[in-house]
Amino acid sequence: MFNKFSIYDKAKLTQFFYQIRENPNCGIIFIIMTAGLSMLFVPISWMVATSAILFGFKWGLIYSISGAIISSILSFFLGRIFKKDFREFIMRRIRVKDWNIDINSVSYEMQKSGFKYVLLLRNIPMMPFTLVNYIAGFTSVKFKDYIIGSFLGMIPGMAIAIYLFSRVIDIRKNPKGMIIPLVLASLYYIGIFLWNKKLKER
Repeated sequence: MFNKFSIYDKAKLTQFFYQIRENPNCGIIFIIMTAGLSMLFVPISWMVATSAILFGFKWGLIYSISGAIISSILSFFLGRIFKKDFREFIMRRIRVKDWNIDINSVSYEMQKSGFKYVLLLRNIPMMPFTLVNYIAGFTSVKFKDYIIGSFLGMIPGMAIAIYLFSRVIDIRKNPKGMIIPLVLASLYYIGIFLWNKKLKER
């Protein structure tokens, strides 16, 4: 099972969860691994897609949100305790990944707008989940604003993604059943785009 296993190999990571899906503690294992892996910059989207296929919409959403919130809390406090070290680490990570992200701008907006900006960041697909966690940690944003913004911000995007992934297996049987979810997802992300644009123009 663990032969040449890499947490950054999406296929092998998904295969691992398929192999343990009959384990009665699979849900708990998934939550713990989602929390831990996302702290190591494994894309949260991988875990979300896997949860949808393994657990369906209801439990997939519950497990994904639970793991993401635990990761958000732990990452935040690591960033807050080791501010200088984590800021340097994040800067290096951005350079290595070649992310087009201005960490100073994100930090400034997060400190200025708090809850609203965290809520927005959680709904921008291009913004790495873990990056937001660590940046929040070494800024002066209040933990309450951060965690509430994170929780409320993650629900819509994850719910849409998990619903779509969980319905993938039904596409051949009922392709028309995907029309409404796709329309809603499109409207949702258009709304996020317009909200982000409005904030930038302020």
